[in-house]
Amino acid sequence: MKRFSEQLQKKALDIRLKAAEKRELRERVVSYMEYHPMLVKVQAKVRVDKNLNNELGEVTILPVNWWRAFQVAGAVFGALVLSISYFAEQAVPGDSLYAVKVKVNEELRSTLTLSPYEKVVWETERLNRRIAEARLLASEGRLTEAVEVEVANAVREHSENARREIEVLKQTDKEEATLASIQLTTALDVQTTSLRNDVNASTTEGMSTDLISSVLVETQQNEVAAGQSELPSYSRLMAKGEQETTRAFELLQSVHKVATEEEKIDIKRRLEDIERSMAEAINEATADDILAREHLIEILQRTQKLIVFMTNIDVRNSVTVEEIVPITLTTEERQAIAKKTAEEIIALLDRADVVLSATSSYAELSDKLAPASTRARADADKVLVEILVADTDLSALEAIIQNAKAITDDIAGLLNLANNVTEETVLEPEVITPEIDLELATTSASSSEEVATSSDEVREEVEVEESVSVEAI
Repeated sequence: MKRFSEQLQKKALDIRLKAAEKRELRERVVSYMEYHPMLVKVQAKVRVDKNLNNELGEVTILPVNWWRAFQVAGAVFGALVLSISYFAEQAVPGDSLYAVKVKVNEELRSTLTLSPYEKVVWETERLNRRIAEARLLASEGRLTEAVEVEVANAVREHSENARREIEVLKQTDKEEATLASIQLTTALDVQTTSLRNDVNASTTEGMSTDLISSVLVETQQNEVAAGQSELPSYSRLMAKGEQETTRAFELLQSVHKVATEEEKIDIKRRLEDIERSMAEAINEATADDILAREHLIEILQRTQKLIVFMTNIDVRNSVTVEEIVPITLTTEERQAIAKKTAEEIIALLDRADVVLSATSSYAELSDKLAPASTRARADADKVLVEILVADTDLSALEAIIQNAKAITDDIAGLLNLANNVTEETVLEPEVITPEIDLELATTSASSSEEVATSSDEVREEVEVEESVSVEAI
């Protein structure tokens, strides 16, 4: 075995490539290198002066792709700028990045906003931003007097910018100018209501927003004084209303995670009211175009208020949706309320009759109250009957029932009855105080003058002794 290894080794030493084989192998290697190039480090040995400790230095020279380096540097710089811009959006007055937010981010966006209408919308948004910043600082007790003055001046500046753009827009499109004015006045109305109800709008140091509130009120009054110069066409208003309504429905989907269940129900109800109002405006257009257009403007204002409520969390924390966009009752709901009110009036008058007949001390008073009580009961019975008629004038019935309710409330107040008084407590009425003034409602219906006359007669004839005790049954 050992001899075999020695023979194999000796034989291997004798094997050599022929010249043709070497040439072919070299050509193949060179060809491969040409089609598969790779960077090679070029080393150069530099002999250093003997005075520098006779050290031998080695320098590695690498090829530099300057275009690639420029791209990388640009990407890093862009990422840095975007990061600063992003974090600046969260800044409030007093923060180091607040100047970047106001002087760079917002001014750049203003430059990119081309049409006058879009400029009005953007200035309105900037106004909302300043108020939101002030409210945040006030909630933390950090709204100093200097910052409040700064915010108030900014609010005034943004509103003036918006008004200036509206005046420019009037030169080319008066209808568009009116729509822009509605946008501005709606935002001012919501923010004014919000700040008025805000718990931070107090005289407490670091929490007062009184100056900002006064500026908003002043600006709102100026907008009302300016008025709307042109009533937009029906088609223009309808298109804008549909656009804003669509946006409101989209926002409703986006606030599902942050709004409470009650808020979502309330917002959805207002959107349903707006849709019903739009349908009514469409029907009105055939009979009275002007009335339909005025109705559409009111619908547009309600929709934009609802949008401000959904997009501004600070507003939602300060006011309820009912305060800025009250419910629009349907015909069925109005009928139900009128019917319920009539039933409550009759029930309260029945309890009053029980009290008046329970003791002889009330005999004279009962005679004086009888005309008013009879009239209120008759009105309530009339409403209960006519409310079921299909073509009845619901507004007239509501006026009648409100007048009857006012009369009944005065009778109940005279007899110390409350709406929640039960029959058992009626049997033991309280002692009536000596100085009681009988005031019967006389302003809600066409028949109110007659009620006022009977009320005056009762007031002249009723005399209450200094102390009247009620006999128990």
